[in-house]
Amino acid sequence: MHTTYERRCIACRQANLKQNLFRVCRVNDKYVVDETYKLNGRSAYICKNKQCLTKVIDKKLLNRAFKTNLEEIYSNLRGYIE
Repeated sequence: MHTTYERRCIACRQANLKQNLFRVCRVNDKYVVDETYKLNGRSAYICKNKQCLTKVIDKKLLNRAFKTNLEEIYSNLRGYIE
């Protein structure tokens, strides 16, 4: 039986399939956008649409999710908007 994995977007709070979301992951005190969905570590998910990405960047929602300042990851996410 095939299992579908759903995760919740931190911007819109809607559940969605993992493949439809960006995964931002903390690995050994580094934060990366995990495109393989296989890295170990704490993570947060964001919908792959402009509205959710913009909301996460403008309101600094990843800072709240990881309880730290993540300016470098926001610049990486801006690249996905364009």
